[in-house]
Amino acid sequence: MAITHSDILGALSGRLARPLVLVSRLEEARLRIPADFAAAFLPDLHLTSDAAAEAFAGYHFRRDLREPLRAVLDVLNAFPGLTKIQLGDRYDLWREDVLGKRPIADQIATIRRDQGPCVDSLVAERGWRFLAGNHDARLSVARGSEPYNDAEETIWCGEATPGGTDTPVLVLHGDYFDPIEVLPNSVKEFGLLRVGRQTPETIQDLCKEPPAFRIAPKDRATPADLGSFVDYVHPPMPTNLVEGSDDASFGPTLQPNGAFNVLWYPSARNWVIGPADPETKFFEAARDRTERIARREVRPRPKLCVIGHTHDPRIVRGDRSDGRTPFVLMDCGAWVEKSRVPLVRNGVLRTETFLSAHLGIVVGCDLRIYQLVATPGV
Repeated sequence: MAITHSDILGALSGRLARPLVLVSRLEEARLRIPADFAAAFLPDLHLTSDAAAEAFAGYHFRRDLREPLRAVLDVLNAFPGLTKIQLGDRYDLWREDVLGKRPIADQIATIRRDQGPCVDSLVAERGWRFLAGNHDARLSVARGSEPYNDAEETIWCGEATPGGTDTPVLVLHGDYFDPIEVLPNSVKEFGLLRVGRQTPETIQDLCKEPPAFRIAPKDRATPADLGSFVDYVHPPMPTNLVEGSDDASFGPTLQPNGAFNVLWYPSARNWVIGPADPETKFFEAARDRTERIARREVRPRPKLCVIGHTHDPRIVRGDRSDGRTPFVLMDCGAWVEKSRVPLVRNGVLRTETFLSAHLGIVVGCDLRIYQLVATPGV
């Protein structure tokens, strides 16, 4: 029997001590993902040993997240047929061994020993597939044939027909779209040595509610008259928690096409002045470079790209360069740093900060990202 969002959400809600917050949702039938395809995407963990975590106190996987992670893995591993992908930066080998002199196998053994049971089931034997991130690039299958070389560079999934003409989902770590990551490794390592120990945790606002996108009429190529612009304002993120009922936090918060808290990237026919420049620029890189990957690997161009890397969970909906075919970038967040969440407590709306603990779930053409309200980010 096909896995549903209700199945996964119900199992997570029953296993976790605290409820989930829905970060973003998009239903887009034109992605043409088979209805019986279900996948879970676990983003960047940045696991380190206890010693490395202490040395980089402002940026590491927190001990308080060990039990929530173990619970999530237990739930996901109980679903036969669920595609499970860890999106890279599973281990933070940059911070574990800044000088790169310790054997990788020893580093991983130390990390897994210190993290304990929370990662015991995050293994290929339980059906997990892994991507190589920029912090654990040496685990790539392209780097060698050691047992720890188990991470892929790209993963294609969700094919309607294997070998067919429409492969809807391309899964990457996401650093391929990041201009910083094209710098030489020596430069990045120097930066880590100089400022890495002082790098503070950032706080991601999960509510993607920019003041406005100012969009010109579609029949106008350039903004001849600013007074003719119309404001496109994203509605606020829902303020109630997801507590087992599949659609508890939807309803009036839905945008068109069954979406909420989604960043919309206008087509080339629109002229935009917007506050979301980092998101839109990253979207453009993802849209264009995924097409290059498809040509290189002799695959159909994807309509959905799932990534980690940025630590900022969001769904961006736009078009391919042809201006007609949908292209969606689903960024599943991370398990380091912090997230700011709007919640209602005792009838009062307020913003609270939690340790980031995100999870991406795709079932058919329904894409969702959750935040575990696991541990206050104090």
